[in-house]
Amino acid sequence: MDTSQLEAVVKIAAQVNETLRSARADTFLLEVATPERLVVNEQVSEAQIPAANGYLGILPGHAALLAELGAGELSYLVEGRRRAVKIDGGWVEVGGDHVRVLANTAEKAGE
Repeated sequence: MDTSQLEAVVKIAAQVNETLRSARADTFLLEVATPERLVVNEQVSEAQIPAANGYLGILPGHAALLAELGAGELSYLVEGRRRAVKIDGGWVEVGGDHVRVLANTAEKAGE
């Protein structure tokens, strides 16, 4: 492989990487767990999380944070459909492309 072919391969690889990065930027992984089970493990486009001092609105690319949870309805959007989980107490960690909710209790609507 000569230099021009190698440069072409590197350029194509960079374009593929950028395409994948921009596709992932529209969502983030939401994990909601209790000490007993994993309740939610989905790619979502937004989440509203009840923290101890009010609701947190989370979108892709949100700044990293750690917060204490309050009691209330955690809602999130999956492919345009809103879903909800009742939670009570615990912690939420936002970082990079994920949000982890470690709740004392969590129950999906209809459970």
